[in-house]
Amino acid sequence: QLENEIHEIKTHCSHSLAQLNFLKSKVARTLTNELNNLQLQRDSLIKQTELMKYNLIEQTQEYDNTLNNYHTSLNSFRLVLIELEQQLKKQTDTELLLLKPSNQAIHDD
Repeated sequence: QLENEIHEIKTHCSHSLAQLNFLKSKVARTLTNELNNLQLQRDSLIKQTELMKYNLIEQTQEYDNTLNNYHTSLNSFRLVLIELEQQLKKQTDTELLLLKPSNQAIHDD
């Protein structure tokens, strides 16, 4: 009878060990799958981040170019205004000089 109990215990232990090995391999597969999924998500996030960084650099360069073009245009406009101001001053000075003799002639009468 003791041998039967020992045999039953060995059989039960063997069965339990088989179940544990099955569960162990199942857990290992699940962990491997989860790890692979996490690595895929990480790689995807890295690619998305790199793309966002690239787009941000592109947009920053475009903004800088637009800003530089704006400053160039503004400076050109300022120079044109200065030139126009000088021309207007010269023209009004000339007209004032032309008007002075006729004003004097009127006052002399």
